[in-house]
Amino acid sequence: MVNLTIDGRNVKVEKGCTVLDAARVAGVHIPTLCWHESLPPYGACRFCTVEVTLRGRTRMQTSCTLPVSEGMVVSTASKPVLKIRRMLAELMLARCPDSEPVIELAAELGVHASRFPYPRVGKSFMIGEESDCIMCGMCVRICDDVLKVGSLAFEGRGGLRSVTTPFHEQSEVCRLCGACESICPTGTIRQRRITGQEPKGIPFEFEQGLAERKPISLLFPQAVPKVPVIDEDTCMNFKTEGCKICE
Repeated sequence: MVNLTIDGRNVKVEKGCTVLDAARVAGVHIPTLCWHESLPPYGACRFCTVEVTLRGRTRMQTSCTLPVSEGMVVSTASKPVLKIRRMLAELMLARCPDSEPVIELAAELGVHASRFPYPRVGKSFMIGEESDCIMCGMCVRICDDVLKVGSLAFEGRGGLRSVTTPFHEQSEVCRLCGACESICPTGTIRQRRITGQEPKGIPFEFEQGLAERKPISLLFPQAVPKVPVIDEDTCMNFKTEGCKICE
């Protein structure tokens, strides 16, 4: 176990945990828009930045990517930390002024408008719409790194960077699993923009198709033994040898 201090609280967590994990164990809220339990931490949005003191050295670092260390002292709401988060909130508002999650997070930090002009150059999948994509990369990572499908990719650099499909064409390799849409923190990603189709639900046989189920589910409520079963015909792992999130 590792002992550290977060906002004056002594916290004990298992070795290998991140500071963000430890803060949640301690009941300390750290804002983030790019963390999801099914993906390795990436630190893309940087809202989870905290002030860390270890061995006499103090620095700023994203808490979702920082492993805990013995004797670490963490401040999640110091003046420098809040200044960084508010600056990020202004920049994010300038880029995504209509995104509800961004607006809510900015308001939580006391930011209601941005002082910065920011050209909205992002496009949403071949159709020329202005995009509220925050470039967190979660959709690309779950499609490419986890599910091993490769329907999405980044294009461009800096302010011109955007998420799109290869060659700006509707994807032929997309499996219509809907993972990119469900994991998007701002609701920008839409399956129909990638393939022209909506994600397909899996009819629940026990309910005669009147309800839907997941690829891993109980066959029926009174099943004996009461153990979830994986449907090999719909599970992404059997289609691409990727995913394994449930594992």
